[in-house]
Amino acid sequence: MGIENSIAAASVSMSQAKVQTSVNIALMKKSMDQQEAMAVSLVQDMMESIPAPVGTGDFIDILA
Repeated sequence: MGIENSIAAASVSMSQAKVQTSVNIALMKKSMDQQEAMAVSLVQDMMESIPAPVGTGDFIDILA
């Protein structure tokens, strides 16, 4: 019975490792999605902070 118990213990251990790996991957994907959303938000905030380019007729030259 010793080998049967060893095989069963190894099977349970492998199953637990597989579940833990799956959980870790899911958490990593969630974290990456959150980081992507934060990066997009940061880029949008940066783009909004850039002043609009001054075009023809947008200002009056008072020194001329």
